[in-house]
Amino acid sequence: MDERRRWTAAIFLFTIGDALALQVRGAIIPSLRAEFGASEALLGLVAPAGTAGFIVAILLVGTAAGRLDVRKTVLIALAVAALAFLVMGAAPIYPLFLAFLLVQGSMDGVVRGLDRPILSHLYPSQRGRIFNVYALVWAVGAAAAPLFVNAVL
Repeated sequence: MDERRRWTAAIFLFTIGDALALQVRGAIIPSLRAEFGASEALLGLVAPAGTAGFIVAILLVGTAAGRLDVRKTVLIALAVAALAFLVMGAAPIYPLFLAFLLVQGSMDGVVRGLDRPILSHLYPSQRGRIFNVYALVWAVGAAAAPLFVNAVL
């Protein structure tokens, strides 16, 4: 498999996983309430915690995309996101869960801030087509989330 296809496959796999993780957040709120005994007001912080870092990271990384070592940045972001995801799963208290959700969302934002520029660079003459496929991949991940949650729970 050539470099272009490896990058494309990696981006699409990450996009499916990111869409799945994003859509699962709402479905796990009852489990978070049972696990941590958090109030509704505190449970309302799940979406902002995951989204705040994501948005800031996309803005910062997206504007600096041409000046970054893309491979190194993506690998570091993936490693930190995976570690944050593991800590979230083992978090003994709700504030720790939220803090690492913020970290995980930020690292997802780093990758998502670079994925479209990478695809744009890899497919300059097919940019519209590849972005449509990208949107389809995200939609498949998002649509699979409820099925995934039902299977896990």
